[in-house]
Amino acid sequence: MRSLPYALPLLSLFFAHVAYGIPELSLDCASHDGRMNVECSRPMKPVTTVTPGAYYIAKIACPDCAVQEFSGERENRTYNLTEKENDLFFNISLTRDHGTLLLNGKPIFPSLSTNPHPPYISTPQIPPNFTRSELADTLACARKCRDESHDCDCIESVTSNTDLDFDYYSKWLESHPETQTEKWEITFDAIGGTNGPPKDTGRVFGSDDQSVLRIIMQGKELQEENSGGHNQAASPLSGGYQEAETQYEYEIASIEFSQRRAEVPRIEKLGLWDKLRRFFGNDIVRSDGHIVYLAEEWGGYGKNGSLRQGFGVVVHEWRWDIVFTVLGFVALGLACLWFSWWLFFAVKSQRELARWDGMDQVWARMRRDGGDEEDAQLLAGGYTDENAYRDRESRDEGYRDEPEDSPPSYSDEIQTNKPLPSKPLPEKPLPAVPLIDP
Repeated sequence: MRSLPYALPLLSLFFAHVAYGIPELSLDCASHDGRMNVECSRPMKPVTTVTPGAYYIAKIACPDCAVQEFSGERENRTYNLTEKENDLFFNISLTRDHGTLLLNGKPIFPSLSTNPHPPYISTPQIPPNFTRSELADTLACARKCRDESHDCDCIESVTSNTDLDFDYYSKWLESHPETQTEKWEITFDAIGGTNGPPKDTGRVFGSDDQSVLRIIMQGKELQEENSGGHNQAASPLSGGYQEAETQYEYEIASIEFSQRRAEVPRIEKLGLWDKLRRFFGNDIVRSDGHIVYLAEEWGGYGKNGSLRQGFGVVVHEWRWDIVFTVLGFVALGLACLWFSWWLFFAVKSQRELARWDGMDQVWARMRRDGGDEEDAQLLAGGYTDENAYRDRESRDEGYRDEPEDSPPSYSDEIQTNKPLPSKPLPEKPLPAVPLIDP
């Protein structure tokens, strides 16, 4: 919430959104001489018509509304909230095309936007004896600022200002076929407020003596040639024609006040089912059609605890530069780790290849040098290619080596080792020595 010196120029801007028209209210009281007039020094009425059907000023007494009182200068400037009689100041007007109703410069009809949140409606708090002369000065200042398109502080005698919590409701009343007009009712109940700095939240305007603002709207449907509305072309998604939304030219039929009929709604503890409904955004419009705005329940992007609020915080408030920096370092670390792993196994495989380098020549030499030994082990009796060659030559020439020099003959019988006798063989007697005659 802005402090009072900075808030007033902004609050005065809602006068620049009103419709053009011939004012019913005379601004003669705006002059210095007018202030001396008895009529101009009287308090303004609860409802003042500025432009019939388009522009009204209303005030509502607020018994429970505290006001700000400042003391000190610059950095030593402080404030406190005190109980003092004050009225809430409302500017009720139509846009220039008479298509939207504004309350203190914020659109509230034909629909009250809740995306991302209901409008922040701030209102000045004026003393109960706010005079017609002061109102005329305010309107004259606002028109001058509107024409010159610059900011200005127009409400001089404002006591304080507050950001409102409110209960909003609108409904259709009746139709008049003979005049082709429709009527709607809008009720606006200021149920609380915050003002500061800093915000003093949780204040309730719960007095039964406080009135509810009631606005009766009348609208006439615009013809197609005037509004330019027509059926839109077929959509590839819907597959059919879409009817244009009905456009109305609105007029403020009356501004009234009514008594409060229900207890002022406040923040309640939510159960599991209520939390689920809030998370999916199903509790913005209550079952009775009322839209209740409590500043404590809302964030900048939706209701606290809703998916929309959480998503908005992530998208708009997270330091994405820091997030992407951290993610970049994590990705770089993973890449370095993978490269180290790959390099380790690459070096290991190269060492294995180096150990086996030239093994083809080694195996060839082993096969060449060890071939004879393998042949000698496989062939019994010392058989060699050279012996076989000599045997072939001996057979061709009819020559035969001694039995001890020749290999054994081929036989199909399996050679086995005969077992030794269990008993030693008797010694064979030597032959008698022949007698040789000398």
